[in-house]
Amino acid sequence: MFIRDLAKIELPVRDEWKAWTARMRGEQESFAALPPAAPTNGPARMDTLMANLVPILPTDAITLGAGEHTNWAHRYFPTQRYASMVSARNGSMGYSVPSAIAASLEYPGRRIVTIAGDGEFLMNGQELATATQYGATPLVIVMDNQEYGTIRTHQERHYPDRVSGTQLKNPEFALMAQAFGGFGIKVEQDADVPAAIEAALKAIDEYRIFALIHLIVEQRVKAY
Repeated sequence: MFIRDLAKIELPVRDEWKAWTARMRGEQESFAALPPAAPTNGPARMDTLMANLVPILPTDAITLGAGEHTNWAHRYFPTQRYASMVSARNGSMGYSVPSAIAASLEYPGRRIVTIAGDGEFLMNGQELATATQYGATPLVIVMDNQEYGTIRTHQERHYPDRVSGTQLKNPEFALMAQAFGGFGIKVEQDADVPAAIEAALKAIDEYRIFALIHLIVEQRVKAY
């Protein structure tokens, strides 16, 4: 039998298999549904940022990142064409900023979004100088929860009485972005999230520079 003939074969599908796949698809769509876009009263939230950012992204947007902080992208970011989500399966730290710069230079006409944790950003954040030097224009979101979140999770799980060395005292990341020649804005209150997104994207589109949103969130914030 030739390969072209295989496409004509209809394999039997059991009713229970169809029911199971339909249920799994429904649960996935429910889990990935965006939260309310209206900000809450209180500290900034990644849920609010994603709810306001995702609907205005073009269908060919690319998101990058590695680490626990990228759970929000994995949950809410649409993958409507190849390649849309480019994350390191091994969680390689320090990946977010350099990969976003490389993607922006490779695809200058596409919206590039990267989510970096505060600890991860401190590993390779200086590569923003490369973005300015070569004209890369990614949107960098730094989720600042004042800790190495992934490492802290493993500490609490395996050594709950021996948590050590995972809390951070961070600099002003928005000022760092400005020092490297980009746009930087610090967000502490959830009510300020929509305006920060608008300002960051405006800077990218009008001035052709990278933009960084320094989002200060509560510690131990999870996407699930």
